[in-house]
Formats: sequence, structure tokens, C-alpha cells
Amino acid sequence: MSDPIALIANIRSDYEASYLSALASAMPLEKVVLFRQMSADQRACVQIALVANPDRADITALPSDRSEERACPVAASP
Repeated sequence: MSDPIALIANIRSDYEASYLSALASAMPLEKVVLFRQMSADQRACVQIALVANPDRADITALPSDRSEERACPVAASP
């Protein structure tokens, strides 16, 4: 399994579980996590995000400069 994929979207809270379940079924080898539930360290390491109708604050919280080396943990290979 790779690093978590951030889900950045304005989804009604009563639909979140359904969206996450559908994404887990479609991508069983990936872990999709709501961006707002990620820690600051996890947010700083996001490399892949699914974005739909996002809150502007969530977008600005994404790391913008990938040219710097970051102290992000490396996912273990299966």
C-alpha cells in the first residue's frame, strides 16, 4: 500500500462514508483519507489528492513546492 490519497471535497457528512466505501472498492490497494482528518504531517506529505468542489482553505493547505526534500516517511513495499 502506498501513502494515503487525500480526498478534498465538500461532501455532505452523511455521504462521506458512502464516498469512501466506493473509492475503497474501486481502488482496493489504496487508502483514501479525508483531507480534513489528516494530521499536519500527513498533509505536508500528500502526493496524490482527489479533488472535487474543494474548500479554498484545503487547497491552500496542500504543499506547493515539491522541489524541496521533505522528511516524509516512505511507505513500505508489499
